[in-house]
Amino acid sequence: MLFESAGLLERDEGAVDFDDAVNRERLVDYFRYFEDQFFGEPYYGRPVIFMFFSLAYEGDLEAAFAEAKADIEADPYLVVNFGSVQSWTDPTEGQRERLDAFDAVTAYSSWKPREDIDDIEFVDRVMRAYAEWHDACADRGTAFILQVMPGYDDTRITHVPGREPHRCSLGTRSASRICATEPANSLTMTSTRPSSPR
Repeated sequence: MLFESAGLLERDEGAVDFDDAVNRERLVDYFRYFEDQFFGEPYYGRPVIFMFFSLAYEGDLEAAFAEAKADIEADPYLVVNFGSVQSWTDPTEGQRERLDAFDAVTAYSSWKPREDIDDIEFVDRVMRAYAEWHDACADRGTAFILQVMPGYDDTRITHVPGREPHRCSLGTRSASRICATEPANSLTMTSTRPSSPR
């Protein structure tokens, strides 16, 4: 389930503050609604909620999400995306502490289309950031969901450089180094083209 934080919660100058009573009440209410409408279906296992726009979260996240989860019977698996994963930078100390509130972290998307994509060593920079986030998550007992981007060639549609097959393949091989000692147990594919690496 995708939780669109930017549209469902109050924002103050772009930030979603979980010390704000309104946001905490809304989170509790939404989790109740999700359980009533979706979590009880027999074909579901443990429900997964992707907290989109979580890079803007502030405040006592651990307390806010613990309160929301305590109000329902299900134990949703919470996935977040933090900003510096997408900016190719290492996790800050504050972001490391926030990991305790969630089950997993992903980049959502690290891709930034630009003409000088090779000159800035895009793949190497992303993989260095992923390695730092992987280790930070391991230290806190939080899962790191590796995301490969670009993962397919859509240049014939978008005419935006950077997603050509050779770069997709390089990104995939680079990402595999991080998981070399930790076999993957799941794969999510959002789209593919004939020229995509297999």
